[in-house]
Order: sequence, then structure tokens, then C-alpha cells
Amino acid sequence: MKSVDKKGGVIFTAFKDLNIGPFVADFTVGDFDGDGVEDDAELLHGTSPFDPAEFCLTLTAVPNPYIAGIPHLAAGLTFATNASGVFVSCPVGADGSFAFPHTEVRTNAQLRLALYRTNDSGVVLSAPLKPAGYHTVLTPSSPVFTEDTDRDGMPDWWEVFHGLNPFSDVDAYLDPDGDFLISRHEYWSATNPNVPDADIAGNALANATHAVDSRIAGKTPSVALPLFQNYIANGNAGIFIRNPNCWAADIDLTCVSPWNSHGKNQRAGTLISPRHVLFAAHFPVYKNYTITFVDTNNAVITRTVTEIRTHADYVGDPVYYPDLTVGLLNADVPTNQISYAKVLPDNYADYIKTGQFLPCIRLDQEKKALVGNVSSVLSTNYEGKVQASALLGTAYNPQRQLFYEHVVNGDSGNPMFLVIKNQPVLLTVWTGPPNSGGTGTSVTAFKDDINAMMNDLSPGGYQLEEIDLSGFDTLPK
Repeated sequence: MKSVDKKGGVIFTAFKDLNIGPFVADFTVGDFDGDGVEDDAELLHGTSPFDPAEFCLTLTAVPNPYIAGIPHLAAGLTFATNASGVFVSCPVGADGSFAFPHTEVRTNAQLRLALYRTNDSGVVLSAPLKPAGYHTVLTPSSPVFTEDTDRDGMPDWWEVFHGLNPFSDVDAYLDPDGDFLISRHEYWSATNPNVPDADIAGNALANATHAVDSRIAGKTPSVALPLFQNYIANGNAGIFIRNPNCWAADIDLTCVSPWNSHGKNQRAGTLISPRHVLFAAHFPVYKNYTITFVDTNNAVITRTVTEIRTHADYVGDPVYYPDLTVGLLNADVPTNQISYAKVLPDNYADYIKTGQFLPCIRLDQEKKALVGNVSSVLSTNYEGKVQASALLGTAYNPQRQLFYEHVVNGDSGNPMFLVIKNQPVLLTVWTGPPNSGGTGTSVTAFKDDINAMMNDLSPGGYQLEEIDLSGFDTLPK
């Protein structure tokens, strides 16, 4: 093996199985002493490739939105747990990038990266640093920036810097500045959890949170939960009167069918096009039954289910997966009266990441606009099921907890929505299980399959419509 300089001159020549003292060195493996730096770089710069206590590196960091804009910030290398003893330093740019010169280390002590303010020596970050080659490049996802002791989704250094507790996950769910971003979402957004700086029109996380939390604030659940007045009694008479005191009264939920001739208030269906309805496969409305929709002025629109298609891979009891059935109506609903639910685009994570802890609407067989916390928009469980789900309860949010109830038997097929731009965005229809926050097959993950089922029912017809998130800012990577 040869190592050459930029002009092509030979710096050293090494051969496999070179005998050096008691060692049999093999420079072709790259890092004989395991210190993270390539052997040829160590030989070139005068540190030993046989001693892990000796190494050299150049350390750079690409732009990092999580530290960008912190005034008077510098980066230093030290062996102390704070900013004392810094033996080489460099300024941090306005974009969060920095670059150290060539640095040599000749000690067994743990090398650490420190970020500190030069005006008051306040430490922003102090974390162990392991070289990843002579040319070590740090990104926002590098371990030095992401250590998270309490596993609440916020790095320790970020919590300490903003006055949060890195040993408790409770503060991840709180919104100390009241700007509709909980602390975890502030981190995702690279904003300050102590300054009300969220843009509800520009940040999809804040937009979805504001859509629910601002509406339930100060409301009484017994008055504000029902979508319809005297729901069951009126429904049996074919009458549906929307509740003007429902907290979601001004959100267009006409895509939700409140009644059908098969299961009455059960066997829920959600309109996903002017002609198609999504059901839970284990609890659908079968063909030749009627299904009812109600516009915002309480006019009743009735259609007949003429055909259904269940997902080709569906397995019933006890698996219930993929729990998706699409029904075809005998005619389009009038779209000037009845809306259909939209779905998330493929790049939703650019705007809401996993969506965890966003508030969601969780309907039930009593057609109450229950509230929950999203657990996942799309995740794979231990059984290999790709699901969307809501958390059991609404941790650390007393107002949402007032509007929460468990999923129970008979709720199957009811939808879970995010509300973005004041529009319901369908995440799943309930599979169950009882006494939980609710889980169902992820609509986001199965969009192509649902579209294929819709096309099979009505070739060349309607397909799912995605909500446009492009007007929101993308979150930092």
C-alpha cells in the first residue's frame, strides 16, 4: 500500500504483514489501534498508528440549525466536562458550522467537544467526541449532538441550554411559551421553547396543534363533544341536527357518515372521494345497504353501497390486517354539500416528522369529537403491521384529557384525523383494541393499495387526494 501527497510524492510504503517489533502490522485494515483515525494519516502527521492514546484529526461541522444563531458561540476541544481547559477553539458561524485546524491528541483522557459562549463562558454543549476518521465531519444527527438521557426526543444539551430537564421526559409535552408548539416540536422546528415565535401559518406542527387546542380551550366536554344533537334518537328517525356547540363545529366533517342501514350508528364509513367510502375490513357496510351523509346545514344525503373491495392481503380474526375495505356508492355525493377526507403526502415527514403528540380528532360510535395524541402516523409494530395510532390518554395535557375516551367495542371503522389548514386529514380507521387510544392500518402507508382498490371498483375514476403542505416551512433535517 502506498500513501502519496497531493503532488504524487510517496510519503510511505506499507506492506501487509509488516513485522515491526512484537507486532505484525497490517496497514490495509486502515486503523490498527482503533482510535478512529486511519493509519496512513497518523503516519503522515506524526502520531502513532499503534497507540490509541495518540491520534490526529481535522474536525468540521456542517451547518446546524439547532445551534445556528446562538450569539457569541465558539467550539472548543477539551478533556474537561465544561469549557475549561480548551486547548484549541474556533468560532461557530451564524449557520451553526465550524472548522478546527489540524489537531493532535497525545493522552488517554477522553476528548470532548464543548460549545460555549465567549461573552460569559456559558456552556451550551459538552459531550464526548470519537473521531470518525482524520477528516471528521459532524452533522446535526451526529452522536455528539443527539445524546438524549431521558429519551424524550430532545438532546440533553438542547434541554439544558433552554432550561429544560434532561432527566425527565415530562417537559417534552409541555408548551411553556404558549405558541402551540410543545417542547419536542420546538426542537424539531429549531425554535426556542421559551419564546412564542411559532408561525401558525408557516409551521405545520403549530398549525395542527392550534386547530385543536385553540378550539377546545375553555369548552365543557359534555356540551362540546357531540357532533349531533340527540344523536341516536334522531338518527333512528332519519333526522340529523349538527351541534352548534361542538368544539369542531366549524371544521368540515361532512366526510364522516353518521348512519347506515346495516349497523345504524356502527360500521362507520369515511368518504375518501365523491364516490368511495373507507371502512374497517372487519366491520364494513356491505353492498346494497344505504349510507348517510349530512351537510353543514343538516340536509341528509343518502347513497347505496353497490360494491366493496377488501384489501387482498386482509387476514381476519385475530389478525385484522390490513383492515381496509373500500365501498363504491351508486352515485357521487354533491361536493358542494359533502366533502371527502384528504390524506398526507409522501413527504409529510418533511413538515411534521412522525407526528407524535400532535392532537387528533378520534370519532366513536356516538359521533363524539374526541381528542387524542397521535402516537404515530406510520409505524411498524412487533407483529409487522404498519399502523397509525393514538396514545392511551393525553399525557401532561389536562385540557385534551377532558376530551379523551378509550376506544371501545363498536367503535371500529371510525376515523382518526389530523386537522391541517382546518381540513380533516385521514390517518386511519379504527381496528381497536378496546380500552386503548386506538390503532388501525395506516392510510398513509397504504395509499397505493387503496387507490388500486378504488380503481378496481371504478376503473379510471377517483383516487385519493393529498393535502398540499408545500405552503409550510420544511423542518430541519
